Amino acid sequence: MTTPELLAPAGELRSVYAAVEAGANAVYVGVREWNARARAQNLTLHELEDAIRYCYPRGVRVYLALNTLLSDDELSFATELVISAYQIGIQAVIVQDPGLISRIRESLPDLPMHASTQMNLFRINDYHRANELGISRIILPRELSLDQIETRVNEGKQNNIESEVFIHGALCVSHSGLCLFSAMNGSGERSGNRGQCAQPCREEYEIFSSEGGTLRKGRLFSLRDQSAMPLLDELIRIGVHCFKIEGRMRDPDYVRTVVRAYRFIIDASFAGKTISQEESKRLNDDLLLAFNRGGKFTCGYISDRRSDLAAGEYAGKFGIRIGEVRDLAPMTGTLELSTNDSIDLAPGDVVSVRQANQEAASFPIGKLRYENQSIFLKGLHPDSLTRLKPGMDVFLARKAFFDNLPGTDNIESRTSVDIRLEQKPGHEDDTVRVTAEIRDLFDRSYSVNTDYVLPADYSGPPISEGRISEQFSRSANTPFRLENVYIGEGLSLRVPVSFINRLRRDILSSLESAVVEDLLSNRRSAVSSADAATGQAGSMDLHEFPGGMARCLTAIEYISLKMSRGALYDASELYIFSVYDVAEESAVNRIGEMIRNNPDAGIFIRIPGAYGDSQSAWIGTVVSAFRQRFQGSFRAVIGSGRYNGDFRYVLSHQANIFNSESLREIVKDRPAGFFLSEELSDEKAVSVISKSRSFINGIPLFVCRYGPVEWTQSMFCPLGQNKPDCHTCARYPFSIVGSFRDNPLRTFLLYHPEFCVSELFGPRKHERSDSFINLLKTMKIDMIQTIRVSDESTERIAEIITRYRN
Repeated sequence: MTTPELLAPAGELRSVYAAVEAGANAVYVGVREWNARARAQNLTLHELEDAIRYCYPRGVRVYLALNTLLSDDELSFATELVISAYQIGIQAVIVQDPGLISRIRESLPDLPMHASTQMNLFRINDYHRANELGISRIILPRELSLDQIETRVNEGKQNNIESEVFIHGALCVSHSGLCLFSAMNGSGERSGNRGQCAQPCREEYEIFSSEGGTLRKGRLFSLRDQSAMPLLDELIRIGVHCFKIEGRMRDPDYVRTVVRAYRFIIDASFAGKTISQEESKRLNDDLLLAFNRGGKFTCGYISDRRSDLAAGEYAGKFGIRIGEVRDLAPMTGTLELSTNDSIDLAPGDVVSVRQANQEAASFPIGKLRYENQSIFLKGLHPDSLTRLKPGMDVFLARKAFFDNLPGTDNIESRTSVDIRLEQKPGHEDDTVRVTAEIRDLFDRSYSVNTDYVLPADYSGPPISEGRISEQFSRSANTPFRLENVYIGEGLSLRVPVSFINRLRRDILSSLESAVVEDLLSNRRSAVSSADAATGQAGSMDLHEFPGGMARCLTAIEYISLKMSRGALYDASELYIFSVYDVAEESAVNRIGEMIRNNPDAGIFIRIPGAYGDSQSAWIGTVVSAFRQRFQGSFRAVIGSGRYNGDFRYVLSHQANIFNSESLREIVKDRPAGFFLSEELSDEKAVSVISKSRSFINGIPLFVCRYGPVEWTQSMFCPLGQNKPDCHTCARYPFSIVGSFRDNPLRTFLLYHPEFCVSELFGPRKHERSDSFINLLKTMKIDMIQTIRVSDESTERIAEIITRYRN
């Protein structure tokens, strides 16, 4: 088995140092605003260079995160950033935008590209597509089970693509890359796909039935943090290449604590060491104190048990419950804590006192004493103590410092070095040659040597070989760890210890400089003739949309036929139905009746933007059966990516087409149509199309004119919370979600289809105007205007379609 890479987050330079100190094999960082954590402090280019100069000689890789959607105006700047970062030594770039991927592939073909989880590469055959794009690693979606991860790891090996798995950190409720919750909510200025997520999923909501009764309320979409610690041995066994820790918004203490814990577990596994129950609890407690939501971690997706995903009602850092208030003495400023646990508290630790998921007080411990089953704490102001009551829960929120586990004191990432001392040829006793050698650093070897004249005025005894080795071992402030010291035959050094120390400092400094200069010189020569690709699109000979050029058709899209009663509206040119509907005979019969009344109508089937492996086979069966039954009407599947089967497909808005160069890459596969990103304003959408006219000729643009849009798609059901034997969704396939923030209450539609998944629908931020449509008509752009309906009557649909046709 190959030891997996341990990849740490670093939102600032101090976190880089913390990660290396704790034993990380690689760190990933953001520069400027173009990454999925734009709200982190991030690094400047100068700090990035400092990070690389620090990490590279220590054998630690540095990856640049550029995993966000980019506008046409931003692509050149982002490409220039990648080239600058490459010149100073980054070893891979994490990407999302197809346009940027194309530019990097053209400008820097030797720079590895890692496909961000934001690319939503969840299908097995995505590895083939990734290979075509020049991707060397796929960061797998968090929603995959262990078996699904293993399948993809094996598929990756067939395609020479590495697999990376998140093992620790926050979980988003939505599939990555498919979330518009933040972008469409509130002011709409905080896009998760643009690195500015406002985390609306962590707020309070209420779910109502269609009759208006409350079904559930609270922080319904907030998930626990993940820890794959219980399954780490299994992930190692199946050959995952990289274990990734989430947390570029976290501080250096978090990074240090989490990296150290997983370093300990990985090293123990490869050493054949069994981690004791006491060690396991200690590790878990350290991780919980670093940060957690809800009091415990989940590995629900990886273990394929989703029933413990919900974080509960307390907002923010949860800590560890250590007992409850037994008594209060405001006059002496003392709180008596009753506990049954052998908890180890210390001055400076921060405790939190809570009642009903609300914090009543929080304070650092000043003094403490233990007595029987009680701990007496001082540190809270007497006035604050009067507001507390016996029975309130007490939590340890933060440790003043973490004691290292035994065996974790010497895990800092450093590079092994051999030192050789020998007499310089031709110089009998007055000159020593010192050589420092690295045998393997990123598959390269390095060697430097320097000659030193021995001090003639030293009259002490020769220094022993043991003392020489000891002094050269004192390299803690360098990137290196001494592996071996070789002393030439007959060499006798009559020098003071200070002279040996100087040799160590000089030769290791020279070695470090040689390593860094080798990296940078190779990069400078590699980009000497590389320019940022312009990405200007040329004409492409693609198929024409049937019916001629510059047509504007209308499609009625039913979110779900379960919300619609009676006969379907039968006067539209095109229809879009959910795959969940066409799986039901009653719905198919209604569609058949509509086709009999409107035999020229074409039908598209909408599939989810992401789905599990079991759903994949089911979807293929359903679509095949539908196509055989309505062969003359079937047009294509609508989804976020290329479908696994042999059906034509339309790229939905969840494909996140945000710029003309991404569109150029995507239409090379000859889709039956495409949506642009719903995050684009009318002005920006027109700009993308105007730059793309030469290569989208005949490929229709789908434009949503009416109805809600998917805000989230999730493997988590906020209503039933994926509890075993839950049938809540069968009783309430649709429900209404209201936000506590809004007054009056603003509501959204929650859809619970098959497989215990959920889709949240909300209003679109950008209503496509008539002037937008008319402008595209003058540009001779084929269009399909979609009217998305839920429970509207046929009369109401007729009014809507007349409005947009005219």
